[in-house]
Amino acid sequence: MSLTLTAHTFVSWILSIRLEAVSAYVCDNIPAMLVPRTYIESLDERWQTICWKFCALTWFVTNGSQCPRENQLRGAIGIALGHDVFVNATTGSGKTLIACLNMLLHDPEDTPCTCLMLDPLLRLQACHAEEMSKRYGLSVAVINEHTKHDDVIWQARIDLRSGRVQIIITSPEQFTKTKDGHLSRLGHLFKSSSKFRAYIRYVVVDEAHGIAEWGIERYGLEPFRPAYGKLRELKVLLGDRVPWLALTATAPSYVVRVLELNILRPNYVLVKTPLNRSNMMFVSHCVMGSLYDAENYACFLVEPFDLGKQPHVLLFVHGGLKSTVSLAATVDTLLPPAHRRKGIVKHYHSKMSTTYLQQTHTDFVSPAGKCRILVTTIAEAIGIDFPNVQYVCSVGLPSTLSLLYQMYRCLVRQGSAYRIACLFYESWVNDIDVNEYGTYGSSDDLDRPRGPLSLHSSPVERAPFLLVDTIQKAGCWRAVFASYLNDVAENVLTFDTGSCCSSPDHADELHFIDNYLPSPLLVPNRALSNDAVDGAMTLTFLQPQLDGGPRARWSTKQIALLKQQVYEWRRRTHAADPLSSIRPDYYILSDLQIKAIARTPRGTVTTTSQLCALISAGNEWQQQWGDRLLSVVVAFDSGKPIFSIAS
Repeated sequence: MSLTLTAHTFVSWILSIRLEAVSAYVCDNIPAMLVPRTYIESLDERWQTICWKFCALTWFVTNGSQCPRENQLRGAIGIALGHDVFVNATTGSGKTLIACLNMLLHDPEDTPCTCLMLDPLLRLQACHAEEMSKRYGLSVAVINEHTKHDDVIWQARIDLRSGRVQIIITSPEQFTKTKDGHLSRLGHLFKSSSKFRAYIRYVVVDEAHGIAEWGIERYGLEPFRPAYGKLRELKVLLGDRVPWLALTATAPSYVVRVLELNILRPNYVLVKTPLNRSNMMFVSHCVMGSLYDAENYACFLVEPFDLGKQPHVLLFVHGGLKSTVSLAATVDTLLPPAHRRKGIVKHYHSKMSTTYLQQTHTDFVSPAGKCRILVTTIAEAIGIDFPNVQYVCSVGLPSTLSLLYQMYRCLVRQGSAYRIACLFYESWVNDIDVNEYGTYGSSDDLDRPRGPLSLHSSPVERAPFLLVDTIQKAGCWRAVFASYLNDVAENVLTFDTGSCCSSPDHADELHFIDNYLPSPLLVPNRALSNDAVDGAMTLTFLQPQLDGGPRARWSTKQIALLKQQVYEWRRRTHAADPLSSIRPDYYILSDLQIKAIARTPRGTVTTTSQLCALISAGNEWQQQWGDRLLSVVVAFDSGKPIFSIAS
């Protein structure tokens, strides 16, 4: 029996059984820790039954790998009740399942119906189609400008009268007229056929913040995608019987207001999850010279360069397509000659061919791909999954804090490992008089510029109030994001990394940043030189960090040499550890702690207390290993390294 028939048979069985039977199935087959029992049992009998069925169906179609969480059930129940639903949840929180649950529970023998899903990008459409069909076993049709108009294809794959399509994925532009005054085939069918509209069970708007950011005029600029501003017309045509599901991770107050005016009725259900990711650190840095000077990006390259050790980095450019291509070429020159123009650094923007875009994305996300640094436009930040990115950098100020958060979302699908979210800006940001923002726009619009904008406005003119104000005041980025996004969760300011952000409230900026970047950051007392082996550019100090203070480590070579000494100490210590068979070497000292030690100015670690404070080690660690590791550091700083290591 095929998977589809098996799924249909299971749906028919689930629909036929009562509360006791379906709850018993869930209890017998799904681990209790995965089931939101307390929430389900708080509902009346009818909705308990539906929630148990949601759990059973999801568990079945995902082959025992997924069970809906409480917030996912809340959203799906809202749709089932006929309410509009607003899901404000971070990337990776399972918003797609909320969109699927009611279609999973639909009886295949019942009247045909479909979910209409609006996605802004072709890649998002393809990703959702693959997930919904392969993971959840739903029948999906993607309709966009590349869909052929052949009648046979349309009737076989798209026409709902056959009852074969459960999800239609498309974009808002399919429902608006082109410049020539023509409607797409889907748009014509939607507007001319009440029977077709009757098939639509509910509408999903993914990346719903686009209605506010792309669909309406702001600061004198015409809408970037006006079709998003016309979704209310679709809502009126469908009527109150069709609920709408709005999904986004970025919902500042003005976005919420626009959604309420356009697609959310007053009785809508709000599903909101905590947006803070405790494994993320925020860094803001004033670059040397221009944002397009290569030296500023050497901090993202391992030194000496090793493709196997080079982390994945996303650089988001706001200066247009030419700037994206130019910066990629510039960053590529930082590589040793043998590695240049080999696809390690690549650019990505919407004007490239579909083949190039697909290949570049694959090269960047695939374990077998060579691309390590992707220089791209903001479009790549919208809902795209990057399973391997450790560093994201905004090259200059985006037009809103919402856009900055969308870039940083590319990091949040990761596990517990730390991830760094960077904002690089030029010195003119500190010269802006923030009092000038009081004369234009609404005071509660935190993204307002100082005056009306045009397509030719400069980055200085476009600079938004909240970003400039936060940089000038050196505010806590985690707190700023929480306030901006109306996140009031208990863990909103929690972090489990070395520090929260580069604000002076948390850490000395230079010391903090250098502990977590592959190479030292370019600051006024450093410069790049080309005297390294193999032509790779390296950072050297132009002068000691402090007049009359401790000597700095003069080059990345010395940093690397000290790291070798400490790694050798860890190797020998672990080999001699009676418990080495059951605890790994990083239990003694992690790679991150080794990097912190190597980056510390010479002569500043002279006691075990200072050493433990630097690496956040406790008394037990200090007693067991503190003196021995300190002797390695002190010996190296005095020019007499303990271990002889072959080059």
